[in-house]
Amino acid sequence: MEMKNIRRKYLVFISFMLVMISCKSGINHSTNEVSKVVSDCLTAPLLLSDTVGLKIGLYNQIKSGQSALYENSFDIETYLFKSSDLELTIPILMFELKKSGYIRPSKEDFKSKVREIFGRTIDYKIQSKYLYVNFNDFKDRKIKYYRNDNSIEIHPFSIFVFKEQMFISQLYALPEIFNYKEKYPEILEFEKKMETNKLNKLGESIFIYRWMDDEELDFQKNLKILVARNKYLFNNDLSQLDYLLENDSDFMEALIRTYNYCNDRKHKIWYEKR
Repeated sequence: MEMKNIRRKYLVFISFMLVMISCKSGINHSTNEVSKVVSDCLTAPLLLSDTVGLKIGLYNQIKSGQSALYENSFDIETYLFKSSDLELTIPILMFELKKSGYIRPSKEDFKSKVREIFGRTIDYKIQSKYLYVNFNDFKDRKIKYYRNDNSIEIHPFSIFVFKEQMFISQLYALPEIFNYKEKYPEILEFEKKMETNKLNKLGESIFIYRWMDDEELDFQKNLKILVARNKYLFNNDLSQLDYLLENDSDFMEALIRTYNYCNDRKHKIWYEKR
């Protein structure tokens, strides 16, 4: 009986959070949509609350679209990323790194390497979870939650250094790092039916670009780049270099241009030829 009461309270909390998210984001969730998420929680173990959070986060990103065309003139952002979006990606990225054979360095080795590469000092006595690294300005320390995507407007090319998990990653939207269409087919069905032509409060037209329509979206490649970066920098795995030079040129160029970091002659020669 005690476990049932706990579950009931938990579901009430999830329902409340869904309503609050709807109000804050201006999203009109239908009763059926909210009921579906809560229904899924009934069959999920209580320990899978992170999965519930993932589904809610994904739903909001899908609902907002990848971006939008404003008045048939220019693209605009439709979703404001925040710390919670970044933290939702951590378990997914850590799972991929572990699966790939990435060897997490010791805290001291990781701290030393981050200092060597980015000139940043990790202080484990400070409760901050990560460091923000701006590849356009090494002096910048102010955290900005932007994807590395310049299709909307120019944002700093950046990554985050995860202190406790001992890896680096850029900020990804959830559809960029796992097959949401397969894992959550009900969200895909919602996306297929969502309205793409809208008017804002001023009566201006907005066309929503759906994630599902992005033919260049390749979550497997994003994960492969994540693994290659971390293995190359923190496992000294030189077998990743050729792949990075071919598929991650912005990152590899910025390592030398902004941070003057080069640990292989092939990397230096490649940079000098660009």
